Amino acid sequence: MANLLNSSHEFVTLVTQLHQSPDDYALKQAVVEKLPKMRALAKANPLDLYRLAQIHAPTSPQYKQMMRQAATMGCTNAMLAAAEILVNSKVPADLQTAAHYLSMIARSKDSFIIAQGRTLLESYPQVAALMKADSKSDSYNTNIRFFTQPDRGTQAESCAKQEVEEPSQRFCG
Repeated sequence: MANLLNSSHEFVTLVTQLHQSPDDYALKQAVVEKLPKMRALAKANPLDLYRLAQIHAPTSPQYKQMMRQAATMGCTNAMLAAAEILVNSKVPADLQTAAHYLSMIARSKDSFIIAQGRTLLESYPQVAALMKADSKSDSYNTNIRFFTQPDRGTQAESCAKQEVEEPSQRFCG
């Protein structure tokens, strides 16, 4: 497992260096050599999928699709990256999805990503407003039920009546 983790970190380091000097042939070759291993790791691990997405430009459809996939799999880093992409869109459904990702980040235990999510929310108050509206609509009254519940006293009385009228044919629990 440590070897796989090192491989993933090496890949991220190589990709970061490649973004800084995109004309370096040796770096390109090193990234290409590690690509099959990272693709295999990304199938099982959302963090590796997040890292694999980093080889694409942030504006590319591949990057966006991989980030959404990693976010759906539960990677908070990918949720933040996807939210950053989605808040720049003015489509209401995208803003709603960004709010969903940010609320999931807020429920996670990843303090670093939570802090970055809060910073993002401060920059986009319309997404924060969506999150507040969602939290209000999610609250519900526990007394409202689809099936009505009989009063406990009434249920006990009806069971006693049934027991007198039809002994051993009905069971009241």
